[in-house]
Amino acid sequence: MSTPAFGLPWAFALAAVLAASACRDGAASASDAPPRDSAGVRIVQSARPAWGDQRPWTVQPEPALQIGTVDGPAEHQLTGVTGAVRLAGGGIVVANGGAQELRFYDGQGRLVRAVGRAGGGPGEFQTLDALVPYRGDSVAAWDTRQRRLSVFGADGGLGRVLTVQQVQGVSALLRGALHDGSVVLEPTATLDAFLR
Repeated sequence: MSTPAFGLPWAFALAAVLAASACRDGAASASDAPPRDSAGVRIVQSARPAWGDQRPWTVQPEPALQIGTVDGPAEHQLTGVTGAVRLAGGGIVVANGGAQELRFYDGQGRLVRAVGRAGGGPGEFQTLDALVPYRGDSVAAWDTRQRRLSVFGADGGLGRVLTVQQVQGVSALLRGALHDGSVVLEPTATLDAFLR
């Protein structure tokens, strides 16, 4: 199979040459690429990193903090992690889906407390599928099977529980929370919707 003269590989080569020639001029700035408009949406294209000639940020080769272990005490083993949130005070909350619980760690990675368990009561989970930061220093945990949002404080205390009304054949996944306390749910079709 032959590639036409103006085929995809040629276009990539041209783009690479243009990018390389644009990078040669150290005086180039983001303002060299004027803003465009696409159907009323302003698009600004950056020609080089925002930090300019300063040293860029890098990722250290070793983690600053490691939570969880393969071998070790059961309270430090994690299975089916579905989310993690850093609290304002430096602590970290991990949604340990395998045990249907939230684990609260201090800033050094030491387990402070675990809350929740498998079940249907307040603060219990059947499918702990997501964990997101919530208003203040709280976290919101989502149980898809129970269609329930449980809000926990930074101390692990259960603040409130909200159940989402089910629409037949549709489930929902928690995608985030807004500053006003609203949550973003993504509707997904359930298996029974396909079986009908």
